[in-house]
Amino acid sequence: MGEAREISNAMIGALLSYVRRAGGEDAIEATLALAGEKRPLALLNDYSSWSSYDQVHAIYSAAVLVMSDPEVGRKAGEELVSTPDAMGMAAYLHNLGGPKEIIALVSEICAKHSTVTEMEMVRADQNSALVAARTKYPITRDRLFCGYTSGLLSRLPWLYGMEPADVTEVQCQARGDSRCIYKVVWDPTTRPDEDPDRHIEYLHRQITMLTDRVESLESAAADLATAADIDTVLQTIVMRSSLAARGHTYVLAVRLPGERDFRIHCLGCTEQEGRVRAAEILGNDLDVKGGSRLVVDVASARHKFGRLAVFYPEGFSFLPHEHRSLRAYAGHAAAALETASALDEARRRGDTLGATLELASAVAQARTSSEVAGVLSTMSSSLVECTLSCVLLWEAADEIFVRAGEPDQQGTSPALRAPHLANRFTRTPEPVMVERVSNDPALAGMLALTGMGSALLVPIISRHELFAVLALGAEEKELPSALRIGPDSTLAERLAGIASIAAPAFTNARLLAQVEYEALHDPLTGLPNTRLLQDEMVRALAHAERQNHQCALLFVDLDRFRDVNDTLGHVGADDVLRAVALIMRSAVRRGDVVARLAGDQFAIVLPHVRGPRDAELVANKIISALGIPFDDFERPVSVPASVGVAVFPEHGHSFDDLLGRADAAMREAKANGGSRFLLGAVR
Repeated sequence: MGEAREISNAMIGALLSYVRRAGGEDAIEATLALAGEKRPLALLNDYSSWSSYDQVHAIYSAAVLVMSDPEVGRKAGEELVSTPDAMGMAAYLHNLGGPKEIIALVSEICAKHSTVTEMEMVRADQNSALVAARTKYPITRDRLFCGYTSGLLSRLPWLYGMEPADVTEVQCQARGDSRCIYKVVWDPTTRPDEDPDRHIEYLHRQITMLTDRVESLESAAADLATAADIDTVLQTIVMRSSLAARGHTYVLAVRLPGERDFRIHCLGCTEQEGRVRAAEILGNDLDVKGGSRLVVDVASARHKFGRLAVFYPEGFSFLPHEHRSLRAYAGHAAAALETASALDEARRRGDTLGATLELASAVAQARTSSEVAGVLSTMSSSLVECTLSCVLLWEAADEIFVRAGEPDQQGTSPALRAPHLANRFTRTPEPVMVERVSNDPALAGMLALTGMGSALLVPIISRHELFAVLALGAEEKELPSALRIGPDSTLAERLAGIASIAAPAFTNARLLAQVEYEALHDPLTGLPNTRLLQDEMVRALAHAERQNHQCALLFVDLDRFRDVNDTLGHVGADDVLRAVALIMRSAVRRGDVVARLAGDQFAIVLPHVRGPRDAELVANKIISALGIPFDDFERPVSVPASVGVAVFPEHGHSFDDLLGRADAAMREAKANGGSRFLLGAVR
């Protein structure tokens, strides 16, 4: 750990990616040998690791010789934007709006990759910017890295589907100037909505980005859930926290229930340094050093375990999405520790060891609340020796308890509206015995929902939030003795163990559901995004092909929406887009899917149509509905739309085919005056 941590290995990874693509594995071996690099290739490609300036410079200089290419630096900079490291930030950067907004954060983004070079935006407008870069003394800036910076800046518009920017270095520190100044010019007219092929390529890239993001988070959650013991859990937490926030050093300091000393795990520093930093973050007077330390609590509803921190040199700070990501990750970590703690407690009780481990392992694999409920219902009865069990999920939005499992013949699950019972369980999270002779109508209603003659109701609660109620019972009207909690009974402890395992499992399921929802839905309108649209269209195509019927895809683009932006501003325009989303959803059938692609573009999947005429009727209905001015603003706002229609199988057999045909038809409709629809050309 004595080596300087000055440049992120993302910069090495980008170079190696280019060398591999241009020269193959032999070129990589030659480059690393010439640079005298002995570290494993996996470490050099680990974007959470760091290297010294000299190490990175040696590899870049060697690549110039091996590839016989003085432009290696620029090409590596171009390559960086498409590496996993950059794609991991792309979802956040995409929401900023455009290249100008990214360049405004160039100082913070640069800090994620280098502590020896500073960058800042000098000025910017809608199609150009001046960016300054300075390598700090005593390091001498090298022209290789000037080229790297130029290549990186040129590719920023690519994140939005545009053509690369034209970058000119008007001042150069390597040539004697006080700093490098780059003039960056891009062409906003090359946005993907101007070219159907580029638009489809851009949508594919967004789908890939979101898929990678969800899979990365799912992988992190799975690693925590399946770790064999507590120390493995702790080490996994530290290793995987680099997915949430980029830093130099990571320190985890936690103490499990019943332990006196904190367990400390660290990454990027020595064990002794980790203990010093742990003492700093655990104190009551927490000092985040001007934002260069990112510290979050690792806590569940039952325990505050400790803290997880990411350290960066003073003067640097973290991006907003890193704060959110690390907090969410700490939630995963707390749930994993809660499970691990419960497992340790169960191991001390030999009579329930096997069943508890089996239950914990099973719920750890469950991804949804329904799956957790199914495992809990199936396996908990073996822990408490009862004949019947079921789980009642609490749906707070509708204030109802729903019995988990197979729906009835009408396709619905039995439910009970009982907000007062939910409040009661939350205030007093103790098991409740209910028998058929109960005089409490609310509890009698819950017993009827279980279908049991008598039951022990066990609330599953985390952070004062009710997730579910586990019902353990029998057909008899009176509760069996095995389910009666007495002064000498270990049943209460067993039920507490079940609850301590189930609560973090439900928490994890909800966190994962939230991440998946955000990855599949547009944050502004709540509509499905491009990735979910593609999934729904692929599903509709498969079903249509099996059942020998037709389906359709509509591409909707609002006409003259720029006028709405100019009139109402961005906030007002966002309100209009939300209103448009509501109108479009109300204009289609329940099984149809309305999605927002980007900006003022939407798409609609019609899973079952009898032919083009059905799709045209929907398109006409959308146009008519949007043709009525909105009266909810300071003045009436009109948002007419142009619609392109593509039908399977006439216009294609794949999502790409139909999207391309519908897009082209929409553009033709818009070119013909807008506020109309056109059917795509038959292939």
